[in-house]
Parts: sequence; structure tokens; C-alpha cells
Amino acid sequence: MADLVVVGGGPAGVAAALAGRRVGADVVLVERGLLGGTCVHAGCIPSAAYHTSAGLLLALGRAAAVGVETGGATLAWERVQAWASRASEAVAAGVRARLAYARVAVEARSAAVGPGGVDGYQGVPAVVAAGARSVAPAGVLSNDAVMGLAEVPGSLLVLGAGRFSLEWADLFAAAGSRVTVVAEGGRVLPGEDADLAGFVQLALEERGVAFVADATDAVDAAATLSADTREPSLPGLEVDQTCRTRLPGVWAAGDVTGPRWLSNRARVQGEAAAANALGGSVKVREERLPRNVNTSPELAAVGLTEAEAAAGGVEPAVGFADLAASPRALTLDRAAGALKLVVDAEFGEILGAHMVGVGAGEVIAQVALAMELEADYRDLARVAHVHPSLAELVTDAAASI
Repeated sequence: MADLVVVGGGPAGVAAALAGRRVGADVVLVERGLLGGTCVHAGCIPSAAYHTSAGLLLALGRAAAVGVETGGATLAWERVQAWASRASEAVAAGVRARLAYARVAVEARSAAVGPGGVDGYQGVPAVVAAGARSVAPAGVLSNDAVMGLAEVPGSLLVLGAGRFSLEWADLFAAAGSRVTVVAEGGRVLPGEDADLAGFVQLALEERGVAFVADATDAVDAAATLSADTREPSLPGLEVDQTCRTRLPGVWAAGDVTGPRWLSNRARVQGEAAAANALGGSVKVREERLPRNVNTSPELAAVGLTEAEAAAGGVEPAVGFADLAASPRALTLDRAAGALKLVVDAEFGEILGAHMVGVGAGEVIAQVALAMELEADYRDLARVAHVHPSLAELVTDAAASI
């Protein structure tokens, strides 16, 4: 008999299953599809692989500036797709190996979830991590469908200017498409720092991506994409900070609980849900979870923006570090971008950090760690980083407050 049953083999479900095994529970994982879920097979892993190709192409375009002569380079779409598939399968193989090593019992089937738990395991604590699915109107490509395009469209209309939309706009522009993005109200990446989001938009415009405020202002395109439209596989499965649902004995984690659609959020929720299903009392602090937009330049963030902090009644102080003054960014020939650090200067609390530019995701990780440890922002200014390094941006931003 199982001690814990997990529905779904994506990041949340795998994290829940492994967390259960680490404390000695007998765990059954039910998954009807491929282990690894959307993230591994149709989400962040293939997307990251695609952007490796696009980023390398952009780097080759800058090669002459650092003394490297190259010939004309282009993206060979079929080979890029093959590379992304290999990367996804390598990660999926690692997921399968971790579950096997941990001796998680995997059942390849669909599952029904109700007040008594999961069919076949009624009365056993359950973690539902059934994910979400991409949706799009008839004749419009979804986020999943766009990965299967046989060729790069000559022109692409992207409906929306959220994270996934801009990532695909960036990629297909690099691949040679004429890309138009519909940014309702003229605002890209709503919810992120407006100045840094605008910086991303400007960079994309410089590479030929057009932005319009309404779809009626766009010209006809060979293909239309709606990448940021997703819906949970089990709508209405609301959770509290402990990931408990309203169904007795059922917890939930990951995309099935709704946005934000982040794999790190899914993993943290999965671990918390498993711990609590087995008698724990873990809470998820979503404001401490970093996020990114895998464009070139990359945008990454954690916590509150300056505007959000002010709206919450705090008088935020903002530290600033410009990549144009970073020795490491200069030696990388990638000196465009900046880091903002948002703090409560009175109490020393780190409220958020926002960066656009090379290495943004890695730099933001430092601030996310400091927030998790509840460090004072002044602690960041005392860290002696390797020189030259992008990590010094955090020190510089903290010291500027």
C-alpha cells in the first residue's frame, strides 16, 4: 500500500515524489504521458535549446567586433529542432533515472481525482500535479504547436506580449521571420519592471520585431501564434500556501494551480505539497521565486517591482548597477542592460531585484538566495566577488543605496 500517490510526472509531480521518498514514504506516481511533463518536452527545456541556437547566431553577428572573422550564418530549422529534441530527451532521461533510483513506483495511466483521493488509492494522501495545457483559437498556433512547425514561417503574428510570446518572437525573428507582436495597451511583459521591459522591447525592435497595440493594426501573416494562453488541466483546483485543496486528503502543485507558469514554482510547490500530505506544515513563499524571460537580452526578476512595493505602502529605495560600467560585461562585449535592487531602506528588507542583460538569470539567483535567507540588503554589499564577474553587479547595486 502506498503512503503517498502523486498524479502527474512534470516538475511538480517529480519533486513531490522524490520529496516523499526522501522521508521514507512509499510513493506511487501516476502519469499517462511522458515523464518530465510540459517543461521537459514542450516548454522551458526545448525553448532554452532553441534560444541557445538563436543566441549563438546573434553572437556570430557580433564576432567581428572582438576580432573573429566569420562567414554568413543562418539557422537551419530542422537541425535546430533536432538539437532541441536531443536536449529534451537528455533531460527526460535524467528524470526517469532519478525516479528509478529513488524507487518511485510509476503507473502509466490516467487518474481520476475526487474527495477520496485518487482512484485505486482512496484514502491515501494525494498530490495532484496534472499541469496545464496550451490553448489557442481555431487556426492559431498554441505554444505547444509552434514547436512542431515544419518550417520557419515567412511572417508571424504573435498575439500577446507576455513571457512566452516574446521568447518566440525573438527566436523566429532570428530565424528570418517578419514578426509582429500585439502588445495590448502598448505594454510588454505586464507585471515586470516597466523600464526593463521597455529595454527588451527596444532590443527586439532593433532586430526587426514590430509591435502594435491592437491586432487590427497588424498586417496579414503566414502564421499566428497565441503562446501565453494556458489553462489548468483540472480547472478550479485552488490551493492555500500549504498547497492544500478543498478536497479532503488532496494537495496540488504546479501549473494545475494556475499562473505563474514557472517550473521552479512547480518544484517548490511539489515539495511542500508532499511534505504537508505526509503530516508537515510547509508554506510556499511565491514572492521569493525568481523568474525570467529567455530573450536576448534576458530579463530576470525576483520579488516586487518598485511600483508594486509603493502600491503596497512601502517607500522603496532603489539601487542601480549599469552593465555599461561592469568590467565583465565590457569584456564580454555585452554591456547593454542594468540591475535594479528594490529594498525597504528603513528595515533593510530586500523586496525584489530586476535585471535585463547578459547573465540576468544567474545574477538574480544571488538576490533570490539572500531573500530566502532573509538577509539585510547591506549584507549584499559586503560580499567580495571574483573580479571581473557579473556577480559584482549585485554588490554595486546594494552599495548605491
